[in-house]
Amino acid sequence: MSNKDLENEAKSAGAVMGQAGMWKEMRENLSKELGSGDPQWLKREQRRLEAERERKADYSRELLWKACIPARHSLVTPVNKGPWYEMYATIEAKLGTGLLVALVSPRGSGKTQMGVELIKAMARKQASGRYITATGFLLMVKSTYKSDEKMTERGVIDQFRHPKLLVIDELSKRKDTEWEFQLLFELINCRYNDMTDTILISNQTPVQFAESVGPSLSSRMKETGGIIECGWESYR
Repeated sequence: MSNKDLENEAKSAGAVMGQAGMWKEMRENLSKELGSGDPQWLKREQRRLEAERERKADYSRELLWKACIPARHSLVTPVNKGPWYEMYATIEAKLGTGLLVALVSPRGSGKTQMGVELIKAMARKQASGRYITATGFLLMVKSTYKSDEKMTERGVIDQFRHPKLLVIDELSKRKDTEWEFQLLFELINCRYNDMTDTILISNQTPVQFAESVGPSLSSRMKETGGIIECGWESYR
């Protein structure tokens, strides 16, 4: 190796050592400024941050447990590409804006999985989510009619009014009675007024779905999210 090469290496090494000295000085200054000169401050701060991350992870797991998402869907890891993922990413970016969206198409396009993944996204943001089928919600309301039941219709509606994201699946399974329509409308309209996110899922065409929920909810969906036809290839 020539003298010039040795000189260049020495300069490079000196530059690296200079940068290392600079970072050391910055850490010392930061420690002095925020830790009153305590040399253990950075270690304590690191432990505090790690504990905070663990606390948030525990809370996210608790939120997912309370969300009652289907076990089968909770174990799936989606592929982060293609039209399914593009639509997921579009909706995920709008969470927290009070959106009201319907996902419609024949079976197998991954609508329920998308709803579950959006609940997971909310949990990562430390926000609550809840999954329920339309029939499950209506059965909970009907159970309040028992003579010894303390829960009321309003209590059930309020229970599903509070989560920051509510996914109501299988709307096409209901019988379209006036009683069912009024209860679902009351819940969805309360959430619309509260500006909390709601995702409706149905195995119908956009026209069939709009007819089944009526003009008032269809209008609200046009304002805050719309009826999305999941026309891509089968997700299964």
